[in-house]
Amino acid sequence: EVLKELPKKTFINLPVELSAISRSKYDLALNDFVIYLRDVKEKDPSEINKTIQAEKLARLNELRQISSEGKMASAEEVIQNIIDSGEKILVFSSYNLPLKTLHDKFYNNSVMIIGETPELDRKKAVEDFQDNDNIKIFFGGTLSASVDLTLTAANNVLFIDFPFRQIGR
Repeated sequence: EVLKELPKKTFINLPVELSAISRSKYDLALNDFVIYLRDVKEKDPSEINKTIQAEKLARLNELRQISSEGKMASAEEVIQNIIDSGEKILVFSSYNLPLKTLHDKFYNNSVMIIGETPELDRKKAVEDFQDNDNIKIFFGGTLSASVDLTLTAANNVLFIDFPFRQIGR
């Protein structure tokens, strides 16, 4: 939307099977959520109206986080393929754990900006990613690294998960 001279974006939706451990965690959390919803329906609506929305969001968020963490092996493979081809990549997640895990694996050629990253380190991370040919990967939180950053050195973007507001669009 900003730089009209850039080529059109190409979107690739890459379905990923969760690891066995993540799938098990997900199924347990989902079953717990289903039981919770059944229990809630049996109660008086006036009792639960104030708390049900927050509880639903918390439980859905738990399922999303398990799903994101279960995609690490696939994300690592995609990242490795892109940097092996000599290109740079931006990797975003709503959760810090997947970003920290991947950043640890690719520490020597990556930078990261998440909510806890100090302001001075943010500026350096962007400069390193933009200017240093050895830095191939930018890891960023979807909230903390989504605005006011110029990251034109990469042609590839990987979203491990989408921000919650993107679900259902």
